[in-house]
Amino acid sequence: MEGDLVIGSVRNRSVIAWLLCGISILLVLTGLGITRYEVITPLTLGLLDKAVSYKIHVLLWGPFLIMVMLHVYLNTSSKERA
Repeated sequence: MEGDLVIGSVRNRSVIAWLLCGISILLVLTGLGITRYEVITPLTLGLLDKAVSYKIHVLLWGPFLIMVMLHVYLNTSSKERA
């Protein structure tokens, strides 16, 4: 149980890595929705048009940067401690 409370635990690092992966995929998808909207809009059944893609893309930058910093910090600091 004590390992769950540690910020840099393997489980927490894994969750952050998966969240970062999901946010990265969304960033790529919404970026394509901005530049290639004629392809992405039909593929997403109209959910991601150019305007919605842009709004989501802009909103995802903050969480993306936070996740990248956490991911880098936890993976570099754990190797320095070992």
